[in-house]
Amino acid sequence: MLMVRKIVLSIIAVLTVCSVAFAQNLQVTGTVKDAAGKAVVGAAVFVEGTTVGTTTGVDGSFKLSVPVDANLYVSFMGYEDAKVAVNGKSVINVILKDDYQAIDEVVVQTFGEVKKKDLTGSITAVSSKDLQIGRGEPVQDTARVLSRYLDGIMIRTFDQAEVEGLAEFGSIPVINGLTDFCHPCQVLADLMTIREHKGVLKGKKLCYIGDGNNMTNSLIVGGIKMGMSVSIGCPDGYKPDAEIMKWAAENGDFTCTPDILEAAKDADVLYTDVWASMGQEAEAEERKKIFAGYQINSDVMAVAHADAMVMHCLPAHRGEEITDEVIEAHANEIFDEAENRLHAQKAVLVKCLA
Repeated sequence: MLMVRKIVLSIIAVLTVCSVAFAQNLQVTGTVKDAAGKAVVGAAVFVEGTTVGTTTGVDGSFKLSVPVDANLYVSFMGYEDAKVAVNGKSVINVILKDDYQAIDEVVVQTFGEVKKKDLTGSITAVSSKDLQIGRGEPVQDTARVLSRYLDGIMIRTFDQAEVEGLAEFGSIPVINGLTDFCHPCQVLADLMTIREHKGVLKGKKLCYIGDGNNMTNSLIVGGIKMGMSVSIGCPDGYKPDAEIMKWAAENGDFTCTPDILEAAKDADVLYTDVWASMGQEAEAEERKKIFAGYQINSDVMAVAHADAMVMHCLPAHRGEEITDEVIEAHANEIFDEAENRLHAQKAVLVKCLA
């Protein structure tokens, strides 16, 4: 249960949105866009000095009941905050300007070096061969040393216990970038993308088809916590973590079946991942035989809702877990998902380090 709670906390910390409605004498509608006229999705719009607010939908629109003399406060990461006087107007359109003061250059290293304009700060990228932990130092010693050098740690590793050891013995925030057990940072971007395209998370059906891996574990917890119905289509012997499935069955609408058409029936979101994850390359050929047929294709799309969206955490093996036809038809959703890794992880950094 401890591991489940850690995924839960990662998701709650970034995605919880408060929307309190109360009777007022003016119904205000409007839109939030950037300087180029593009809709800003997920911006916070609230009455200054109160907890009354909402967030913008997939077209940047909002609706809110406010006093006629209220001031609206509009906020979204990467843009300057905007303050708008209602003055009795029932339609308000807001243009957000880029916040250049929040932009600085940092170096992000992951499978190579990529420079990004990002949040103010600096990143030191190291691998196991650069740390004493790679020479047998106990994780608790590494945690204590790094806590004296750094403000936070993001770790990608195989063993979940390594992440938990850093968190237990370190005195700084530890972000789980990926383990064999879970991938909470990815699921934050996934849930963000679903909300962008569907407007809401609660009540939607999320179907995952493929290996019951770390991605599956995190999607189950994330989906259930956000009020989604979650179904998994996977072969026997390759199911998600038993503890995760038990928790899901006790806390939400959850099913796991080897029948992918049953799993995908009436789905709002279809999701898949590669059949052989990192570290399983030696099993790739055997897994191709086992997972043959566990694919998002036209047959699966036919039993889902007509407007179902498709997601993949990438890289995709076209022709295996997903057909080329489906990935091209839903490229907009899949590459929004890829882009949102950047935005969701910025939110995690702000939450943990700001």
